[in-house]
Amino acid sequence: MRATYLITVQEIKGFFNSIMGYIILTMFLLIYGFVFWFLVNAFSNPQNTFNEPFSNFFFGTFYYWFILIIVPPLLTMRSIAEERKSGTLELILTAPVSETQLVIAKFTASFIFYIFMWSTTLFYFYLIGAHTQLEWTRILIGYLGTFLVGSVFISIGIFSSAISKNQIVAAIISFGMGLLIFSLSFISYFIDFQRLKSFLDYINIMESMMKFAQGILDTRPIVYFISLSVFFLFLSVKMLDSQRWR
Repeated sequence: MRATYLITVQEIKGFFNSIMGYIILTMFLLIYGFVFWFLVNAFSNPQNTFNEPFSNFFFGTFYYWFILIIVPPLLTMRSIAEERKSGTLELILTAPVSETQLVIAKFTASFIFYIFMWSTTLFYFYLIGAHTQLEWTRILIGYLGTFLVGSVFISIGIFSSAISKNQIVAAIISFGMGLLIFSLSFISYFIDFQRLKSFLDYINIMESMMKFAQGILDTRPIVYFISLSVFFLFLSVKMLDSQRWR
């Protein structure tokens, strides 16, 4: 566990000591600052009547999904691919560090930075909380869904970095896989076969996220997101294990 902790701390420091970490954070703050400004203006306009609370839109805009799909590949593209390119991956794996410890550390560091990014947006709710009544339970469940979906995309990013020697290629693979999983959310609307439709509804991340945004805490999407994250991390470990003996 000590090795996992040390690598995790080193990776987190890497985000805050590199220009890429600040570029990602700045891009995120600019985009969601615009989203907040746009939503506040829309809700304050007396001509607009919304039947749903502010949080439903906060966790459901185009920009929201754009960030969920684009940010994890940027966070994870260097995680293993850069280690392999620089030759430090072999040194790490020959040290008393297992593939599992390395993957968990890389994932944990990216996930912590991802949580930090989204936690900054709590300030927006604090600002509007002084002027209107907020359902904090609904908002926190929305953040829970955001973290769970993010864990899936981050685990995909770790796997993509594990199978690539180039960080740009890793980012492209991660983005493509994330976009594919997101696109599966729309297929169920065109399927008439009930059993297949039920399965596609179960893996529909957009529908599941809408439930979280509405304050609905359902264990099924929680189990699905965690299972999918563990699956891709498992694949990452197996990929590194196979490369160790080549």
